[in-house]
Amino acid sequence: MIGLPQLTWFPKPFSAGDTDGAGAQKTLGNPDLDLPTLLVRETAQNSWDARIPGQIPLFDMRLRLLDDNVRDVLRWNIFGNGMAPNLGLDETLDAPALWALEISDRGTKGLGGPTRNDLEPPAGQPTDYMDFVLTLGAPPDTDAGGGTFGFGKTAIYNASACGTVLIWSRTGADAGPHERFIASAMGTSFERDGHVFTGRQWWAVPGAEARPDDFLRFEPATGAMAEQLGAAVFERTFLEGETGTSLLILQPHGCDEPDQLVRQWADALSRYLWPKMPINQPLERQMHITLSSPEGEHPLDSPTSSTVLAARMRCLNAIRQEQAGSSEPADSMVQLLPIAILRPKKLLGHLAMTQVPKLPDGQSYPDDTAVNSVSYMRNKAELIVRDEPLGPMATGISEWVGVFRTTAELDPVFAEAEPPAHDSWNALSPKDKNAQSFVRVALRNIRAEAEKYRNPSWNAAPSGESAPTGVLSAELAGLMIETGAVSAASHSPMRRRISRANPGSRASARVIEAQPLPRSLNDIAEGRQTTRALIAVSGTAPSVRVTLDRLDIAIDGGKRLESDNELRVIKWLIDGSPAVPEYSTAGTQSVRAAPGQQIATDISFPVDMAVDFSFSAKEA
Repeated sequence: MIGLPQLTWFPKPFSAGDTDGAGAQKTLGNPDLDLPTLLVRETAQNSWDARIPGQIPLFDMRLRLLDDNVRDVLRWNIFGNGMAPNLGLDETLDAPALWALEISDRGTKGLGGPTRNDLEPPAGQPTDYMDFVLTLGAPPDTDAGGGTFGFGKTAIYNASACGTVLIWSRTGADAGPHERFIASAMGTSFERDGHVFTGRQWWAVPGAEARPDDFLRFEPATGAMAEQLGAAVFERTFLEGETGTSLLILQPHGCDEPDQLVRQWADALSRYLWPKMPINQPLERQMHITLSSPEGEHPLDSPTSSTVLAARMRCLNAIRQEQAGSSEPADSMVQLLPIAILRPKKLLGHLAMTQVPKLPDGQSYPDDTAVNSVSYMRNKAELIVRDEPLGPMATGISEWVGVFRTTAELDPVFAEAEPPAHDSWNALSPKDKNAQSFVRVALRNIRAEAEKYRNPSWNAAPSGESAPTGVLSAELAGLMIETGAVSAASHSPMRRRISRANPGSRASARVIEAQPLPRSLNDIAEGRQTTRALIAVSGTAPSVRVTLDRLDIAIDGGKRLESDNELRVIKWLIDGSPAVPEYSTAGTQSVRAAPGQQIATDISFPVDMAVDFSFSAKEA
């Protein structure tokens, strides 16, 4: 476009030790993730690592349909000086619909430091530019980093149908912000004018010391030139004082079905970045995440809008509290366990698990990792490595989720256990034998504890004893579901009592689980919630009568509610089928069941209150 500067093409010729561009594209190995998910994880991780202390970083993804003005700038000002014949870039620029994914971060440090990777950088200077633009496999320069800068960036090139990305960055400096602009591509090798090239190539400006035959002495466009080119092709510019980096990935794979592609990105953002989303946590844990397309901004599931992610957040908060040595009361609906190795004696991390309601009949979660799985994360980054599915609750009346977070001390060990895609932990990857044991034992113990949690023992109480009483409360129920939103219930105290025994009886009824049920519109209007208590029955006789002996609502402070209408037994179930209760002259309810059958009782009560209850069993 007339009036804009023009970049020069710099293809990389083969030299000793070079890797073909196609080989470089395979440095991520074969992760168990699709391209859209991998792209989200890697770019978000890089942005998180680049955050500026004291600021909440912004991570913005927007799918764009580029107009003719942008297309002209790309064709004439950026790529007009040349391109590899086998890159597919020429065909992309001529496509009837030219799509691009623009990824921006702000509140991050930008790509600073030296622009040459053939010289030793000055001590103490950042190397972000050369690590991201020039080098493959550079380690992160922060101990809180989530991964390897160089390998992860190949996901960006792999996401483009023509392997091409534009990079616009602004860094802070004593003399004011400094802008850089460059385009880069990763393709397969090709031959031109008697030279063989690797397939890696850049569009930049010649270096001050470049010779005519020096293919690789180039620099990014800077200053006004970078600002002009960036503003001409990017939708999100830099506000005054902002620093960060923007990427424009041309013709992302899957753009022929843009709605589906955006849904994949939205799912990946929610699944792997949910720990960053809540705003009611310290600034240093937050990240502002947005996703948009030509249709507008797309909402993302988060711990404030998703029951499952809210449950995972409760688990993570319980671990944070424990690992920080907090004296705050523990969340009684979360089971928190240390994961340790005995030889050598070492705490490896903590596992937290909690239960979530089942979806109504006819609804299902998108895949087998949404629930009944453990999210693995390292301590400092708190980025999800993977969700491992470990099976449903044996009782079948609820789902569950878990979170495992390493100790800060062992972050480097688990980082070494990750492949370039950072999507798993492999116990054989660390070189040190003890480190291998740490990873192996952690994974084994996590799976063992999850098995115990989802398949609790149904051992009956000793002969002649009735079951321990429980407390159904907003704390026990854990979450209240209101028109798709999730809010934490108040924290009522947990109390347990042993109810009176039935002398001479060899039967018992034990409450083994209590879970909230989805609130109906009537429940919401009346300010009520319903919780299901599951009772295990045992005995030697063919039939056992289980009686609800005690059912009282306790308000904070020990007061009791006198109105019988405030407490309602909604239904009884035996092995999932409705059962009709029998009523005594005193008004107590009971049902008969065979030993080994499951009894469930649905109890409705006002929100923010606790329910004292006890059951007894007698051979019928």
